[in-house]
Formats: sequence, structure tokens, C-alpha cells
Amino acid sequence: MERNRSREAYADCELAGNPGETNVAMAYDEANHRLFIACRSGGIVVIDTQSGKELSVLPITKGVDDLVFDAASKRLYASCDGDVSVYEQNTPDNYSYLEKYRPVRLRGRRFWCLK
Repeated sequence: MERNRSREAYADCELAGNPGETNVAMAYDEANHRLFIACRSGGIVVIDTQSGKELSVLPITKGVDDLVFDAASKRLYASCDGDVSVYEQNTPDNYSYLEKYRPVRLRGRRFWCLK
């Protein structure tokens, strides 16, 4: 997928594997051309941006707020209704669920994460 600097839409498409009506957060694995779209109703849709094909839907807790892909660790983090779901990318087409944990608030804006 080439970068579109003119801000024009490439395509308008509906996700067949979309487990919900509200797409909230997105993350992108640039090296492998994978777009991750998190839906409020509880799923991350994985799309190959070169072919446009939906590869899978990864289950997460309902109420997603944010989604991050860390390319160095090949991990996907979804912050959902007070917990964080973690997936690891084994290959560009295969993902393993690692864990779900709930961050604990200490003082101010600091958090401590339990495993």
C-alpha cells in the first residue's frame, strides 16, 4: 500500500469479518502489510493491505479503547474496558493469544501491571 499524501480515499469497503458496527482503533504492521482494526463489540480484524483480504478475527474483551502493534516484539496490545489483551505475531498470518491482564492504578498517572 503506497502512502496517499493527498488524503483521498483509496477504497470504501465493508469488513466481512467485522464482529461489530463500530471500528475504534487501528494499528499497522508496515513490514508485513497487515492492518489491525479493533471493534468495540470484541474483535480485531486482521487485513492484508496488499491483497485487501481479511485474514482473521482475534477475540478481545468488548469495549476496546486503543490498539498498538509493537514491531520489535511482534506483539499486539488491545486496551479493552479496563484490561489489556496481548497477542503475538508468529507469522504475518498467524497470531497466538498470550494473556489478558488488568493494570492497577497506583498514584497519579502511574500504573502497575499485574501478570
